[in-house]
Amino acid sequence: MSYLRLTITVVLLAASVRAMAQERSLQPIGGRFVSPRAMARISPRGELTSPWHALGEGGISRSVCSTLLCFDSFEPDGGVPGEPTECYAFGACGMGSSRWFFGTSWLPGTLTANDMEFGCTSCNNSVSERIEFAWYWGPCPSSSGVSPCLVAVFTTEDWADCTTGPGSYDGTYSGVVYDFGPLSCNTGAYFYSDVENLCDFGLFHQLPLDGHGGYLIVLAQGTSGGSLVLAEGGQCMLWGTVYEFNPDYQGIYQYDDDNPRDGVHNFAQSPVGECYDYEFGSCPDPLCAMVAFYNNVDEQTGHAPCSADCVPVAPPPCVPCDVNCDGAVDGFDIEPLVELLIGIGTPCAPCAGDMDGDGQVNGFDVDPFVNSLTSAGAIVATRFTQIDFNLDSGATQITNSGWGRFELTFVGALEMLYLNLNVDGRWEIQNIPVGSIEGDCGVVQQMTYAIGLGVTAGTQVSSVLYGVALSDSPLGAPPALQQAASVEEEDVVFDSGEGSDAPTSTTADGPTAALSGGTVDSTLKHNNSGFPNQECGKGKCGPVAVSNSLNWLIETHDIPSTEMGPDDVTPEKMEDAVGWTSENGASWRSPSHNWAETKSDYMTTHGFPIKTSVALPSKVDSVGDALDADKDVEIHVEGHVAAVVGIEQTGEFTYTIDVAHDTKQGEEGGTTKETVTYDTRTGKISGGTFMDGKKVKGFVVEEYVDPE
Repeated sequence: MSYLRLTITVVLLAASVRAMAQERSLQPIGGRFVSPRAMARISPRGELTSPWHALGEGGISRSVCSTLLCFDSFEPDGGVPGEPTECYAFGACGMGSSRWFFGTSWLPGTLTANDMEFGCTSCNNSVSERIEFAWYWGPCPSSSGVSPCLVAVFTTEDWADCTTGPGSYDGTYSGVVYDFGPLSCNTGAYFYSDVENLCDFGLFHQLPLDGHGGYLIVLAQGTSGGSLVLAEGGQCMLWGTVYEFNPDYQGIYQYDDDNPRDGVHNFAQSPVGECYDYEFGSCPDPLCAMVAFYNNVDEQTGHAPCSADCVPVAPPPCVPCDVNCDGAVDGFDIEPLVELLIGIGTPCAPCAGDMDGDGQVNGFDVDPFVNSLTSAGAIVATRFTQIDFNLDSGATQITNSGWGRFELTFVGALEMLYLNLNVDGRWEIQNIPVGSIEGDCGVVQQMTYAIGLGVTAGTQVSSVLYGVALSDSPLGAPPALQQAASVEEEDVVFDSGEGSDAPTSTTADGPTAALSGGTVDSTLKHNNSGFPNQECGKGKCGPVAVSNSLNWLIETHDIPSTEMGPDDVTPEKMEDAVGWTSENGASWRSPSHNWAETKSDYMTTHGFPIKTSVALPSKVDSVGDALDADKDVEIHVEGHVAAVVGIEQTGEFTYTIDVAHDTKQGEEGGTTKETVTYDTRTGKISGGTFMDGKKVKGFVVEEYVDPE
């Protein structure tokens, strides 16, 4: 029998040494948040190497700094503090914030270890300034029902499980011990904590050099002679990492000190040792001790500094028609434009006066400038259509559905505009933000919106009476009905990008609610202009969306063809990049296939200067930041992938998202930019015909990394 001792020294009370493993029976339980009162640095030998940093009753201060989630077996909801949720599983486990444990009387969970592997290489050889973890506390050593609670967390550089013999973990780094003061035992809930800004106190968790190592969690009820005293009872709460959009990984084995419970891990496989298989057939599966490590990544070096410095906010975009750079487009811009035209002026910004973007201020810029002064926000044309659906190669066919489309052609404006549409007395579009994606300064552009026609499927609509308004502030009532318009027929032809895994569906009688927006709480528009939108073969939305995005990066960042050119990122080549196959209908992603990771590996293998990352549905705020930083974003919903060209937050939980995609796959004339809405409470899209009612699975972000 092989015993490999931890370098961590712990003290056990005589009554706490037990000689046999206890039976494991999974149970769910809800949790509640608690903050530490103090924390300190602790060496691998269990010696405190810093003073206790008292935090008081309020716990640690909260920051607005951006953090990168490096390893996640916790599933936080993205808030601060983070609450456990089901963002990867999209509610599939039906657990909400509840988590698994082995019941209130299970004792041996006070010394636990597991492995971790990062999906993001930026986390390698970095320090974690923020951590989340969860544990169950009890039973207590006394009848008082209260016991002092300390949680120590360590990381290790190396890890080996017990499948081929005794396992091991070496290179244990100094960790942090968190003192929560006296906690009640067996409260009917587990505790979880979220601690950030560790480096403000000179504390951090060192993450493995190569992104693969381990972590140890010790539950203690105090210290004795400078060493931790293991708690009489308690256990780490359990969750997992194995979901499509979680790039992190942990294996199936976990070490628990229970055979005997002596403060030492026996690394042989159970039942001889303390290496346990955590595949229980649960959801998720396998399970592991709950923890999440974050860091702050320095974009220049790719490493995470030990500081709480925030990521700088991107500067506002340059506006050509704001020629005097005062934040408005008005008569005060005329004189500086004239001075630039006759060669005596100095531009206040690189793009000032260059309305057509050709790098010069000349006569070709005059008419667009006049349009920006006199016609900004003007409606140029409107068009109504009734949708006939052909979905999944004829599996669903609906003629004269209750769905319609409203196509708006308008003149771009510097300010945010709001679209409202009244169709036959129904307020179908309510204060949807219009961000002038293709340009603020007099640029004529087009957007489309899914609407209801107020009929059941099979009823042809030939005309409507409507009223439309495009204003610089939201309306409190629908615009008055003004005029009649003819309604044309339009085909929507779409095959699911996931084949039989996510067949396409729609409500034949049209949307169940109006397309509703709200006031945008920001003057900064989050959009990517000039986005290519190629026609798409049936079921090939993923490869085409990626091709569109990478072509946009090439144009926007002037990427040399020697690094990556349009011929390198054609839709056909992106089929290989994302792992698209026709073996399962039109599926380009099987349940075991992470297309974003496959594409990232393809970029690396081919030497393309593209970094890929994934944002969870709950991290939708990061999408606007990515667009502001000239990154591209794809949204993945059930059965479909599309490029995101604009996003605005319209409420605490609601967003409008502008997508570029092809709604007439395999045929000409279906490319469009379309606005849908997203509610983080439901995780679902509204609007967009075949996107309506679909859950958001995540966002894929790509950015150009200059090799120099």
